Amino acid sequence: MVKIPEGKIYHVPEDLEEALEEIS
Repeated sequence: MVKIPEGKIYHVPEDLEEALEEIS
């Protein structure tokens, strides 16, 4: 999952990505 905050692009680690999916 790639987030784009304030025009900046960075890759979210897979473990964090899975955690975010569980929350949302």
